[in-house]
Amino acid sequence: KVIENRQTRIEVKVPGSDWRKIFDGNVGKLIWDPVSGETLLFTGEDGFLYAASYPDFTPRQIGKMEGVNQIIWLR
Repeated sequence: KVIENRQTRIEVKVPGSDWRKIFDGNVGKLIWDPVSGETLLFTGEDGFLYAASYPDFTPRQIGKMEGVNQIIWLR
């Protein structure tokens, strides 16, 4: 999570390549999938929950999280 001039974005670095921006916009909470470590879950300012997975990390909406202020992973 990068904050620059009050603007937020998410950047990832895949081994063997440079840092790459995968999401531009205010980001709330974020957590790596603790099982495989290959998926980043995060909330956007639009209230949606997103998942972005290795190797391309293209974000996809997976749910609406309005009013939620915490994310936890349960197995």
